[in-house]
Amino acid sequence: MANPASCGTTKGDYKPCVVVTDNSEVAVTLDPDKTYTLLHSGLDGTSAGSSDTSMVYLSFNETVATAVTAGSANKGLLPSLTEITIGPGLKEVSFLTAGASNEPAVTIVPHTTTFGHH
Repeated sequence: MANPASCGTTKGDYKPCVVVTDNSEVAVTLDPDKTYTLLHSGLDGTSAGSSDTSMVYLSFNETVATAVTAGSANKGLLPSLTEITIGPGLKEVSFLTAGASNEPAVTIVPHTTTFGHH
């Protein structure tokens, strides 16, 4: 199954999405008025039940994702079995891992809170 091109971008759409990351950047369009939780499952997205604890490198708003931990603007790290909340104000998130055999699954959960509205 292909990665989603967007997640939660239409009014009333709060369904979660799953992205399988690899060493090719995967970009997902977001609703900039929503917040999102990103959850690294610790599982390989291509092999049911297999573990994959690879670091997932993030970039935001069309910044190119790179697999380095050095400080930089518009970037983030998502270690295995962790979650972070991003937004509002982000129109895109990109995912990347360091190796071709690393393909961890990340769940994206849109939240109902938007700028000034619940």
